[in-house]
Amino acid sequence: AEETKKQHGLAQLQFGKPLGQVFVSAEMIKDTVVKYRFLEKFEWDVMYWEFMFYKPQTGWLLNGLGFDDDVQVLFK
Repeated sequence: AEETKKQHGLAQLQFGKPLGQVFVSAEMIKDTVVKYRFLEKFEWDVMYWEFMFYKPQTGWLLNGLGFDDDVQVLFK
């Protein structure tokens, strides 16, 4: 969590003030794994976030978190 906060702070230095988020997509695999993607808008650029959750038996666990400014991968 601390490393993510640090990296987000560095993104603000490079991309400018955060302007908000936009939901992009959700993908689910048989009620076991789900991935959510969001865009985060900044003054000068955009980046995307991916959150992956896993459901072992009950409840969901954060299984992965990633972000990148190469939004080209979102176009398929």
